[in-house]
Amino acid sequence: MITHRTMVCSTLGLLLAALGGGCTFDGGGIGPLALGPNGHVGGDLSSTPRSDLGPSDGATAAPDAGADAGGTEVGASDLANCPVSCVNGCSGGVCELDCTAQTCTCPPGLDCSASCVGKDACGSIDCSAASSCSIDCDGDHACKLGTVCPTDGDCSVTCTGNHACDAPIVCGSGPCDVHCASENACKETVDCSASCACSVNCGDSGCEKGEVCPAGCGGNCAPEDQCDVCS
Repeated sequence: MITHRTMVCSTLGLLLAALGGGCTFDGGGIGPLALGPNGHVGGDLSSTPRSDLGPSDGATAAPDAGADAGGTEVGASDLANCPVSCVNGCSGGVCELDCTAQTCTCPPGLDCSASCVGKDACGSIDCSAASSCSIDCDGDHACKLGTVCPTDGDCSVTCTGNHACDAPIVCGSGPCDVHCASENACKETVDCSASCACSVNCGDSGCEKGEVCPAGCGGNCAPEDQCDVCS
């Protein structure tokens, strides 16, 4: 005959079997459960060493104090001694020039950029002492007084609009990339004869007076000619 006590003990036995406990009968009822040495059912559950638990077991590593929330190192300035002529504070390590209706000069040894947007937007742009220079002339006569590329650095000039680049474009000895992106965009000659690499894209009648290419490239410097003799 299955008694109430038998059912209870059976249920407890199933639950405690994995813990090594037991359920016994004495004359008056359910006997005591088997306890471990520290009083835990089925053994000492607190004896597992805790020294092997890593940060993932509840501890969170503190963020690096030298990084921002995204984990990127934060510097005090892109260029601590940025010249006042750089209107963007040399953000990203590039000096942005403001050549609006005036002559502007890139400080020596810097990477410079100038954006001349609109009719008669800028005066002359002198990047002769720059490490590299990128000039965008967008609008009729946008760069009306001429552009001077770095003596030996990379130079990129884009002219878009009627006579956007009125004066000759003279490249230095470094790589030079000139894009006369619209009809009659470059009024005068594009001269990259001294460059070790040159690409002049005249598009559809963009260069009124053509280009002078490096002799080492056979006198051809259209983009498809891949004129590059830089060491």
